[in-house]
Amino acid sequence: MAAGLPAAYGPGMGATARLSDKLLRVDCGKETLTTVTVRNTGAVVDEFTFVVLGEPAAWTTVEPASLSLFPDGEGTVSVRFAPPRDATTRQGTMPFGVKVSSREDAGGSTVEEGNVDVVPFVELSAELVPHTSHGRRSGSHEVAVDNRGNAAVEVALAATDPDSALRFRFSQPVLNAAPGTASFSKVRVSAQGYLWRGTPQAVPFAVTVTPVGQPPMRLDASFQRQPVIAAWIPRTIAVLFVLVLASVAVWKGILQPQVVKTVANAPAVQAANRNIQQVADETGVKLATPAPTSSASPTPSDGTGGAGGTTALGNAVSVPVDVEVAPGTVKTVVLAFPGTSPTFTVSGVLVQNPFNDAGIVAVQRIDAAHPDNPPANLIRQALFNQANPSVTLTPPVAFVPGDTLQVDITCTQPGAIPRADPTTVTPNKNCSIGVLVGGYVRGATAGPTPTVLPPSTSP
Repeated sequence: MAAGLPAAYGPGMGATARLSDKLLRVDCGKETLTTVTVRNTGAVVDEFTFVVLGEPAAWTTVEPASLSLFPDGEGTVSVRFAPPRDATTRQGTMPFGVKVSSREDAGGSTVEEGNVDVVPFVELSAELVPHTSHGRRSGSHEVAVDNRGNAAVEVALAATDPDSALRFRFSQPVLNAAPGTASFSKVRVSAQGYLWRGTPQAVPFAVTVTPVGQPPMRLDASFQRQPVIAAWIPRTIAVLFVLVLASVAVWKGILQPQVVKTVANAPAVQAANRNIQQVADETGVKLATPAPTSSASPTPSDGTGGAGGTTALGNAVSVPVDVEVAPGTVKTVVLAFPGTSPTFTVSGVLVQNPFNDAGIVAVQRIDAAHPDNPPANLIRQALFNQANPSVTLTPPVAFVPGDTLQVDITCTQPGAIPRADPTTVTPNKNCSIGVLVGGYVRGATAGPTPTVLPPSTSP
């Protein structure tokens, strides 16, 4: 106000203004009105415009927006306050001003000031998710409180169930919900004891959300207790047991006899039986005639078969032959069967080449009944890149008294001896070869003793 003017009027050469209400009160989402009376103190007709100043200007309007007044004339405009019902609208008392501007005299503008009190409002909503939890002993839920009002609210949480069968634990029993925010609290629901068997049981309960100064809100939910032993498990076990019994019956009564019959008539099985019979004929072994049973394997004769590695061909034995061969030479190992020795049947030969030596191994049979015939080659193969080649003799070769098994090992290049460090190796001076002759001996428990002959130069 300018000094010397009436209290109701502002200073100015062009106009004076008077606000009818200096303090107003308004609720969010509603509106309130006041008026401003303007007087033209100039000497000419003038047009006056109005602008609202301060924070309330965003939601305040003046109607009409302008007035044309004759000298010493008065007019009134309405000032409408309408704060939105939104969390962003600040509550409390806020100052404002209405600026009256003269078109003819810019320096004659005046401002009328007042205060508007925005009433706080509370608008809360709450939700409990999930509506139903599942578990053998406990379940988890979450309470969400959404504050759409413009004032902070303290909210208390509690839970109950009709039969007091549950226990509840909140991560935050009290929430401070700020304006325009959502607050959360986890709820742990626990049953007293386990449900051992039967069908699932649903236990209802309710969570109460109580804002300070506001009526409480009730959120209904349930906890479904799951049995430790589900109802379908005993039924499934019974069905599986019946299926197993049925499968055994089908196998014993239908499938097994058919499988045995098919295997016994298979060409490979019949060829193997012929090979065994051939070896038995050569060695003088009499095989028992198999009984007409479900087994397709021959039954050992009395005193020649059974446990402990004994079969119709005799006791299972193996004869190891380990030699060191210098490069460029051949070493020969002889397994002789004198006239008093038992029958020895060779079923397989395992060549051991641990250091990846290069060379040739040959296994031959010298037939005592035909000494003029050249030796029969049983095995002849290169050693390089073959650490442990194994050869199975089909049919097995029977050695009678007087026969000789000869093993010739030729060394062309020794391999390397590995060390603890995998990147370090030591060249070997000689070829280190092992030959394991496996088979069956009849009338004894051990095979023949090998004899190593002096080395010769390789061709």
